[in-house]
Amino acid sequence: LFDGSSIIRRARPYVDAAPNAASFDRVLLDGLTTADASFLLGDTSRGLEWSETWPVGAVTNQPLALRFLLETDRYGPLEMLFWVGELGV
Repeated sequence: LFDGSSIIRRARPYVDAAPNAASFDRVLLDGLTTADASFLLGDTSRGLEWSETWPVGAVTNQPLALRFLLETDRYGPLEMLFWVGELGV
């Protein structure tokens, strides 16, 4: 969850909690000026192809990677890549 300046992890005590079950929030990173996420679809002749939404069209498998582009007052721009699927093994 991004509230405009913080990334927040929201958790519940049970996976299938009742609709009105309490949730717990924890700030993971604050002081953000921007936060964007994108999903790696594959490699083309033009380079890596990223999408800002998931799922994309008829694609049913998971993305190859996740990319987070963040900007903070303290650290400036940050790029984080997380390989998933077969590349992440």
